[in-house]
Amino acid sequence: IADYNISTTIPDSARDEASVTVDIFVYESVSLDVYLPSDVVVEAMFFDTDGQRVNRLVSSVDDLMLCSYAETHGQPFDNISPYFTRKVTLTFPVPSAQLWSAETPYLYTLVLRTSTLACRQRIDTTSRVVELRSDVEACRVGIRCVDIHDRRLRINRVPVIIQGVNRHEHCPRRGKYVSEDSMVKTLVVRNWFNFNEVRPIPDLHPHRFLTFSHTKGLYVCVEANIGTMGTSEGDG
Repeated sequence: IADYNISTTIPDSARDEASVTVDIFVYESVSLDVYLPSDVVVEAMFFDTDGQRVNRLVSSVDDLMLCSYAETHGQPFDNISPYFTRKVTLTFPVPSAQLWSAETPYLYTLVLRTSTLACRQRIDTTSRVVELRSDVEACRVGIRCVDIHDRRLRINRVPVIIQGVNRHEHCPRRGKYVSEDSMVKTLVVRNWFNFNEVRPIPDLHPHRFLTFSHTKGLYVCVEANIGTMGTSEGDG
């Protein structure tokens, strides 16, 4: 699994169901063990906070579409085999979905797993299907909708008021080194003072920071790292 993108859709009415769409990109090396078209199968499983499986969807070998030709990355002396990039899109409903917001930060768990199914005489003389597990990825998912209606920011079609503070990669004790414990503590303190949003510095921030923010129920405002200070007329 090279990468994956997740998008969610909330129901329009109480009778409708929410849905989750996952775009999965798979690297498939070019070798004698790879059959064309692809023999990779992608499985997506969706769990609630209690560990109960909400839905499960498995792609077929015909669902993976070629989205780039064979490429080779790295140095010539690394002896890295070229690989294709294939994409598959899986969409499944979520009945009685719990929506994510700052007040109710409900998170599901998405598990992605790839496997190869192939009948190869040289591997199995009985000609039965051989299933080989290749890769597993998992992440937390919040089902929500963000839009602007009548010049007001809405979360799950409900207008919200943003009350947030900035965040800098700095610890009062360790300086520029910020441990996970210190990161979580600062997010908890924001909740104590009824802040619902955090604006990190435009530089790179740890991926775990986003995970903690989603768990604690904080909206994250990430800006592009584009510095335009000192460019207006009359400066200097």
